[in-house]
Amino acid sequence: MKVRNWTRQYTKFIIRQQMVMKEQSFSLETHPHTSSNPDPDEDLSITTSHKVESLSLAPAIKDAPWLCDARRLPKTFETEETFLFVFPLCDHLQVVEPSGSSITVTSGEVLFVPSFTHIKVSSSSGGGQFLVLHFGPSIQLCNGICPRSCADNYHGSAKSDEKDDSFSKKNSILVTSLPLKEIAIYWRHSLYETVRTGIRSLSFFEFKLRELFFIFREFYSREEVEDFLRLFHCSNYGFRAFVYRHHWDCKSVEELADLAGLSLSTFKRIFKEEFRTSPLRWINGQKATYLLRDLEDSDIPLADLAIKYNFSSVSYLCAFSRKMLGATPYTIRQNREKPN
Repeated sequence: MKVRNWTRQYTKFIIRQQMVMKEQSFSLETHPHTSSNPDPDEDLSITTSHKVESLSLAPAIKDAPWLCDARRLPKTFETEETFLFVFPLCDHLQVVEPSGSSITVTSGEVLFVPSFTHIKVSSSSGGGQFLVLHFGPSIQLCNGICPRSCADNYHGSAKSDEKDDSFSKKNSILVTSLPLKEIAIYWRHSLYETVRTGIRSLSFFEFKLRELFFIFREFYSREEVEDFLRLFHCSNYGFRAFVYRHHWDCKSVEELADLAGLSLSTFKRIFKEEFRTSPLRWINGQKATYLLRDLEDSDIPLADLAIKYNFSSVSYLCAFSRKMLGATPYTIRQNREKPN
């Protein structure tokens, strides 16, 4: 694609994203019965503003990008439940896994490090820098689109364990690399300049991460991206996207499993594979995160919050708040008014 064409597309994308963010910033009220299934392609709830719908998808970015000095290597990274993009700013950056397998990347490539991966980074050239972008799983990034390499889509119709294999499994964990096209190099340079100037805004870097995934979708073939990000996607076809889209609609894990068309035991097993925790703990964690945001950043009555988060009464909401947040809703709202 010619430079002027991708520049035009890139500019349109940025303008569109800014317009969506501006529109969301004026959305002051959300009825408790409003649909809680945000469109991952439109949702940009990446600020901490109380004006943003609290049931929107959580941000993926975990930290401001790290600008690492290659002269102080080898450096060790452990991803646990998150992922890394590594952008060499020098040639011949070598990444070694505990198994002993290694990959060498240059300044013309980006490296993807999947979850629960331990790597050591070293440089054979003896100098230079590299950027590291740290982020978590989110269907905001993949838009809930699973790779075509997974043979069978999930239709929510497997009622018995015999059909639970409709979620296709993936292969062994490996770091992967992708050549950077011109627009991706431009994006990397803009990220480098931003980090170099000392900007630390997580909301801004969430926006930059979404830009990068847009570039992957628009300027690379689907086969290239699927191979590069094969370990970012669900281990079981479509499962993670299903959970993100429907867990707010269900009052219990059993109801969510039934909606998925799976037995409870199979649902829990697949959930553990995808989220590395139990369904109840994950759902309660999600609920606690957004409840805290509503308590700190809005004046929604507790009765409405109880309905919004599927509590049978305000007393159950208060008990949940004490257990998960360490304080009652009243105390949390009192503390927000105290000066720092």
